[in-house]
Amino acid sequence: MRRLIPLWWAVVATSEIPGRYSAHSGTLRLPRGGATSPCHVEPLMTATPSRFLRTRTACKLLLISWLEIWLRMIMWIRTKVFGSAGTRDAQDLGLSPLQLAKIRTLQCELDSQTKIRAQAVGFDLTDVQLARYFETARWETHYSDGNSVLQSIINTVEWRESRGIWRLVTNQNARKARLWECLQSGICFTAGCDKSGRPSIFVNPAAIATIRSSSALNAVPDLVLYTVERAEVSAVNSGRHGKGMVVYIDCAGCGPSILRRFVSAILPCFGELATHYPDRLAMVSVLNTSRAVAWAYKVLVAPFLTAGTRAKVRFVQDPEQVHRALLAELGRDGPHLESNFDPGAYIKMEA
Repeated sequence: MRRLIPLWWAVVATSEIPGRYSAHSGTLRLPRGGATSPCHVEPLMTATPSRFLRTRTACKLLLISWLEIWLRMIMWIRTKVFGSAGTRDAQDLGLSPLQLAKIRTLQCELDSQTKIRAQAVGFDLTDVQLARYFETARWETHYSDGNSVLQSIINTVEWRESRGIWRLVTNQNARKARLWECLQSGICFTAGCDKSGRPSIFVNPAAIATIRSSSALNAVPDLVLYTVERAEVSAVNSGRHGKGMVVYIDCAGCGPSILRRFVSAILPCFGELATHYPDRLAMVSVLNTSRAVAWAYKVLVAPFLTAGTRAKVRFVQDPEQVHRALLAELGRDGPHLESNFDPGAYIKMEA
């Protein structure tokens, strides 16, 4: 109703009788054949401002109202077409005004075609998404290797188009054809969210011993990437995509030979995870570890991780501590998660 007031006032104020009107005398002079014949009329309004001023003010209000309506429509279309969602989420991350300004600048530098391509492969370029790339670049526009943040995002879009991981998330038949054999081992799967609302991933390296065929072994990197994508979708759907994800690696029953085989299987996707999934990791808990596992981590895994990622890794060796940690964070322990994992239901379930 408030939007209609300027329009109503403009209609009333502009409905004038042709001629000249004096608000002080109440006299209207009408042109009649070159002469004027005064006649007395009751003033329409007794306010002192002239009708011209009232009409001009009404027209200004009407123009402002229509401009506001058009601006709101433009902002709505921009949000739907260019995917500028996530502004409130980026502010919730506690970013400084300078960091928010850098995100806005990058949003303007990304052309609409890139945003449409990114959205088609499940990679919405929200403010939270861009903040992750800036975080790994220490909030500079370029990385230490000279590559720009903008180019890194474009590279990720092209990688997702060629790699086809998003198709595994959206197409059940593609999942069955590519992942079914290695998924049955239970080597890697999402385990819901922890009590902080962060998506969690459970990894069982000992399950690599049950994978016999080379085709299933070669599909392990795809399973890892699919699991991360599935956790990411879960985080977005729950509104927690700015908090990262937690990973639990249960090393129970892992000897040196099994551990070497597991690391060799997942090693091809380490570079892809670091490059195209920046700042996703909140915490990695390595459970039921031994000295051999700690040594293998330092020698085979740690060199491929950044200093920030290494700081997010913790080792829990005592089984009783492992049990208490899982119950406190997930509400379930490792044996419960493994025994209740159903590959058939899992592969049919949409992320």
